[in-house]
Amino acid sequence: MATSSDRANPSLHDIDLDLFLLRHVDGKRHKRLTAFTHMVTPKKQSYFRQRVPAGIYSLITYTSSAWFDSKAPQNGEALSDIFEMIDLNGDGVVDREEFGIFALRTTGEELKDADWHVVTTTFCWGKDYLDKEAFLQLHRMEVRDSNEEELKDVWLTLASMGYNFDLSLDKAIVFSLNVGCSDGEPIIAATHIKPTSRLIEKCISRAAVEGDDYEQLEDGILLHKFTTPNRRCLVLQNTVRQITCQ
Repeated sequence: MATSSDRANPSLHDIDLDLFLLRHVDGKRHKRLTAFTHMVTPKKQSYFRQRVPAGIYSLITYTSSAWFDSKAPQNGEALSDIFEMIDLNGDGVVDREEFGIFALRTTGEELKDADWHVVTTTFCWGKDYLDKEAFLQLHRMEVRDSNEEELKDVWLTLASMGYNFDLSLDKAIVFSLNVGCSDGEPIIAATHIKPTSRLIEKCISRAAVEGDDYEQLEDGILLHKFTTPNRRCLVLQNTVRQITCQ
């Protein structure tokens, strides 16, 4: 299993992208850290290999965003690059689920069936998905037919996808996630966008505390070191009161 930073711009391989694998226990209410990226390929792709039992898992990506302000220029136009971003399974088209995630990301609202019907009827010629040309036509028409106030919504859409006013992608990265299993084919589905900062903190703390790289600072206080090819974190654990802080 591997993550590679930025399929749209391979020159950005130095982004500190890590992946955490969490197993669902007791349904979907609780998640348990199972594995995380701790190896790297010669092409600077972070990855891990792990034997896991059958079950439901979540894959959570994390980056510190320390390099996001590099303002690297994008090849081609922004809309074309955005299409590549929201084509989550890389099959060359955007289906309802993918477009719904895009809508939630850019507007904060769920995609309604009626709105999807209008999009597919107008631009997809009866097909239940958008290819790149249909996606570009949809947004070019939106720009062409918008007044000055409505154009602000177009810029908000670009900003929510990580673009600045120069149409450079400087607040987001595009990456590919490759999942492979030696026994059977996994079923993979994208989930709705939710804040994961607290979950990431718990993952890092758990990974550090369960590791063997630590030192005792004083009675009951341990300093754990969490190291991956992309980052190094320190976690303090109070073993007396069973409180862990990062």
